[in-house]
Amino acid sequence: DAEELATFRLITEPLGAYFQNQLLLRQLEEKANKDALTGLFNRGYLSQAIEEEQEKFHGYGIHHALVLGDINQLKKLNDQYGHEVGDQLIVAVAEALRNTLRSTDIAARTGGDEFVVLLTNSTDDDAGHFIERLQTHIFSGLSISLPDGTEFPVTVSLGKAGTDMHPLEALAKEADRQMYAAKEQFYATVQRYR
Repeated sequence: DAEELATFRLITEPLGAYFQNQLLLRQLEEKANKDALTGLFNRGYLSQAIEEEQEKFHGYGIHHALVLGDINQLKKLNDQYGHEVGDQLIVAVAEALRNTLRSTDIAARTGGDEFVVLLTNSTDDDAGHFIERLQTHIFSGLSISLPDGTEFPVTVSLGKAGTDMHPLEALAKEADRQMYAAKEQFYATVQRYR
């Protein structure tokens, strides 16, 4: 009857509103933590995750590693074909990273062409294997189609550092140093663009 229906609504509607709100909160949280273009995490979320890993390292000696990546020739692509094509390259790299990660790892886009991967419970060696896997299995042969019908190879310069080999405060700096060395090596074989 009508009264029972009214009572039922009183109970179920707030519940529906509650779930709706939880969903909106989760979406907002995702938005706040994620890069709009790639769906990877952003710098703020990454910093938080790194802090948690540092605590695990201090408290329990659980190692972690950082992998820094910088997309090669993004500027050239942006200048020659426009930012939409450049964005395709960024998204292709993000997808490749996402498909290579374990569920406990975190990939973040920290700048226009820069990515950071936090490998939890990993050593410097593990990070080396991760890079090797990316370069030999994922990026080799990966390309995006350009408007003129040609293919543009997806290449990324990568560097790494793990807490078993480097002090915490030097991790990012060491990974960065290796990444730049890789970039120099890349541009030794490819015409440098501006």
